[in-house]
Amino acid sequence: MSYKTETMTFKSASCIGQIYCKVYIPSGTPKAIIQISHGMCEHIARYRKFMEFLCDNGYIVCGNDHIGHGMSAEHEDNLGYFGDKNGYKYLIQDVYRLNSIMHKKYPHLPYFLFGHSMGSFIARLYISKYSYTLNGVILCGTAGYNPYTRLGLLLCDSTIRTKGTLHRAKNVEENIFRGFNRRYENVNTSKDWLSRDSEVVKKYMSDNFCNFLFTSAAYKDLLMLQYFCNTSSWYKTLPAALPIYLISGDMDPVGNYGKGVTQVYNKLKKADVHDLTLKLYPGARHELLNETNSQEVMDDILQWLNIHVNRLQQKNSLFNN
Repeated sequence: MSYKTETMTFKSASCIGQIYCKVYIPSGTPKAIIQISHGMCEHIARYRKFMEFLCDNGYIVCGNDHIGHGMSAEHEDNLGYFGDKNGYKYLIQDVYRLNSIMHKKYPHLPYFLFGHSMGSFIARLYISKYSYTLNGVILCGTAGYNPYTRLGLLLCDSTIRTKGTLHRAKNVEENIFRGFNRRYENVNTSKDWLSRDSEVVKKYMSDNFCNFLFTSAAYKDLLMLQYFCNTSSWYKTLPAALPIYLISGDMDPVGNYGKGVTQVYNKLKKADVHDLTLKLYPGARHELLNETNSQEVMDDILQWLNIHVNRLQQKNSLFNN
């Protein structure tokens, strides 16, 4: 299927700058819209293969570079910075702003949100406030409750007090990611936990829009996202009818090698979320869309989307008859 691409910008809720967005539009009648919320220290261009794949199968796909990432960072000094205080809220609001723009352009299409890693934390807090804008959510490489998050927040606060919000927080990074490679053999880089595909890891490490350090304020925002989307109160905010698809590698340290993701699944089930699916991929690491079995992952996502779009169409046809 042929398609066209569009780029657009809108003002970030942070007021720091403009948010850069990419949209893939199929030539035929689209089935639905998929919005992507990317992870930390990456950018929407890394999702091109996935966006093309979904677009080839009839979906409009859109995504933005989060504030402090990619083309949304006005200059290099803004990479890894969302604001001095509560920057994590701007990330969520910017996702909502793109959702609103796309809804206005295509008001009758079903709408799904895909969030990876930090982007899954954003998506999880998004659905606790804006679930009415979605017909389903896919959470990739997410994490469960971490008892060390509070200690991490204390370290961030200490670093901010002594070195400021714009300090490149190597000390925080080392505390968060220490040991992420410990379960793998033949480790060659500090980022081997991302994927079993060494070429993916090399490309990531050579990308200036990936290979940068978060500021102390941004690390605090990251931990705030992770903390709030794992509180007992978060589970209580979710609508029972919203379809949620959890995917992760069982060798992903972010998801505690499947245990953390399973914990989220079990708590969602206990919260009475009706349409809930979990799939763990044996041997896969953090970036499922850049893994050696990425085609299998994309096929599974497409199948899940097609099932839910078909259900919505059948439901609408019943109402219209």
